Amino acid sequence: MPGDKLQHFATFGVFVLPISLLRPERTWCILVIAILYGGLIEIIQPHVNRHSELGDFWADAVGSVIGVLLSRIVLAQLKLKRGKR
Repeated sequence: MPGDKLQHFATFGVFVLPISLLRPERTWCILVIAILYGGLIEIIQPHVNRHSELGDFWADAVGSVIGVLLSRIVLAQLKLKRGKR
């Protein structure tokens, strides 16, 4: 994964993770909004003298999915810890 795509991936993962941790009941909504946001950015870029790339969109989307999955893992682990007390 080239550096540019890695930055997109990490940015969207970091963008989605804390929101998903704070609002786990809205995970699907958060994921859809993040993916649409990434797509909208790519659609707008040619109009502001930048070029859009489908690869950037996919890196944003995969980063969003990973962020949501990580939030689910963290929340499940916290729930297990609370259950063992």
